[in-house]
Amino acid sequence: VLGLFACHGSTLQAQTYKPYDMMVSGVKVIVHPARNKIILVKTFLDGGVSTYPPAKAGLEYLTLTAQAECGTLKDNKNSFKGKLNNVNAQITAASGSDYSSLALNCIDSDFDIVFPLYADAINIPAFTPADFLVARQNHANFAKLMETFPDQAITDLAYATAFAGKPYATSPYGDSASISSFSVAQVREHWRQLFTKSRMVIVVVADLPEKKIREALTPMLAKIPVGKKPVSTTMQKSQPVVFPSNTIRVAPKKLETNYLYGITGAPSPGSPDYDAYAIAIRMFSDRQFLEIRSKNGLSYDPSVRLQNMKNSFTAITASTGEPDKFIVLTRQLIDSINKTGFTAVELQNKKSGYLTEEYMNMESNERMASLLGRNELVNGNWRRALTLKDDISKVGVNEVNAAFKKYISRMSWVYLGNPEKVNPELFKQEQTPRSAKKAF
Repeated sequence: VLGLFACHGSTLQAQTYKPYDMMVSGVKVIVHPARNKIILVKTFLDGGVSTYPPAKAGLEYLTLTAQAECGTLKDNKNSFKGKLNNVNAQITAASGSDYSSLALNCIDSDFDIVFPLYADAINIPAFTPADFLVARQNHANFAKLMETFPDQAITDLAYATAFAGKPYATSPYGDSASISSFSVAQVREHWRQLFTKSRMVIVVVADLPEKKIREALTPMLAKIPVGKKPVSTTMQKSQPVVFPSNTIRVAPKKLETNYLYGITGAPSPGSPDYDAYAIAIRMFSDRQFLEIRSKNGLSYDPSVRLQNMKNSFTAITASTGEPDKFIVLTRQLIDSINKTGFTAVELQNKKSGYLTEEYMNMESNERMASLLGRNELVNGNWRRALTLKDDISKVGVNEVNAAFKKYISRMSWVYLGNPEKVNPELFKQEQTPRSAKKAF
């Protein structure tokens, strides 16, 4: 890990290979020099699902997809895609619960050719009716396909249940019905509201001089309005996820197996407990995998993960033929950890693995851009992506155990599968169940 980090650090030296930020036309631009020929420009748009009502689920992603695929007022769809394909460049869209993005990926020799296409996609997208209908149908078809996958269905159900009445209950990708209802006028209006300077953060991962970056971005940003920074009225950043009681929602469905998704608390991003809890969850995940899969064969894919979002939470998932036994063993494992804690040796081993995994996420320009953008918008500090080694090294076993005990609490569960296989009382009761045979 140290060698990998040293190598990463050395790439930030020659030609001032040191990350920095600057303001360009009122927009924060984060630059991470890269020692390769790939150029990645990613425009992040803050807000996510908190900025539109549930009825417009999927509208933002459809808008960005249309910008990436339907051409501009200067280049129709064929010309636009042809120029990108000629040099193997890509403009891609992504949408999430907290923010969305539109990215350009190309090699350095083609930057002057394709960056104007990217700037036009942001400033003067065409949204021609015929091309829009194709994009909308493709998006609706994809959404319909995703609706057939149990993993996606259980995730959507878990979010809708745990965050009912709050933004995270809304899927950023929508469903086939909602997507098919959107018009060109709605997409064009959403584009106007979305692309404002107050919502934008731009990340550039490339071996480009600062002057070159400024010269490219300044005209692109010149005509973009300032706008107002979005604020959710129903869910604010730094509000820990807390449930008053254990709950379970059973959704009967004939499947080959049954699916479980539980949501519980987590510390707020950037808070003092966050790093300690992040490591604790990874150690819990290792222990749960050993208990659920290796020792008892209850699930081939048990998972525990910290969702790094503005309102972070912990997700516990599994597909299993014995859901009652799964919750009993999971609750008993949590009790055991709360009683005896993790060990110092366990923590040291997990630190090494955690750092290795995180540094591997920095190896590509795309991953680095995503990491920097997420830390800026979610944690409020893009530099946290680069200080991880020092931050993690400060975490002690007492902090890890305290954080685990503090945030793993009451849970919101959803169940998809055979209702005759699950005893809801085992999931709802306060006291940890002793066995899967009865709720006590």
